Amino acid sequence: MNYTFFHWGLHPWASYAVVALPLAYFQFRRGMPGLISSIFYPLIGEKGVKGPIGKAIDTFVVVLTLFGVASSFGLGAMQVHTGLHLVYNLPNTVATSIIIIAICTILFTFSTVRGIERGMKILSNTNMVLAFGLMIFVLLVGPTKYIVKIFVEGVGDYLQNIVWMSFYTDAQGTVAQKAGIVVLIFFLTSADCATLVVNMFTTGGDLEPHYSIKIFWGVIVGALASMFVIAGGLKAVQTLSFALSFPFMILMFFMLYSIIKVFNRDEVPLAAPNTKE
Repeated sequence: MNYTFFHWGLHPWASYAVVALPLAYFQFRRGMPGLISSIFYPLIGEKGVKGPIGKAIDTFVVVLTLFGVASSFGLGAMQVHTGLHLVYNLPNTVATSIIIIAICTILFTFSTVRGIERGMKILSNTNMVLAFGLMIFVLLVGPTKYIVKIFVEGVGDYLQNIVWMSFYTDAQGTVAQKAGIVVLIFFLTSADCATLVVNMFTTGGDLEPHYSIKIFWGVIVGALASMFVIAGGLKAVQTLSFALSFPFMILMFFMLYSIIKVFNRDEVPLAAPNTKE
């Protein structure tokens, strides 16, 4: 449980915030395009953002996002396939995995095409209701006492070992031999969100790209996931995604520096205190 909290606790949400906060600030506060390159405006200026440096940053982020979501998509489809095979004895073949990917691609692409309010929001809310419903069901059915105890112990282990786990790299390979793949509960939601992000980054930051663009990138994500499953190259793609994420981590440090720099010189008017005459 402590590693569950670790992977879905402070660390990932802090990483999300490092990117989301500057991106939202420069788009909605400064009126700049919703692109990663816009975050670096205080560092490289307008010429750099619109020039080769900015284009290279945006292209790199699109490629990284595509590989990341496609590998997660493929792994998630294989998990769904394994579950269906164990429960309903579906054929354990590559063709079955491809069919699952195709169905999921249609579903999350349809959600993306419908837009945030009419598609993605409904799907996300449905996932939340199902997740909380499952959680309450498991808690009530039990063993309730054990679940509560293991939850409390997990939180304690997480807080006690957060520093050690943050720097643990499994250099000896002892954990990698035993760990399995965590089932992605919000599978479709993650896929349509990531697809929308790619759509935005490839249309100059447009929050509502044309539906044909959404369909194009949805098909690309599904095709990449299928290709990885057929080639058996999901592990290689994960390694590539990890390798690409390292330079992106360096970009995140510059994002922090950029947003801190702009905050320090941004003038925010303070409301006058209420005074009684």
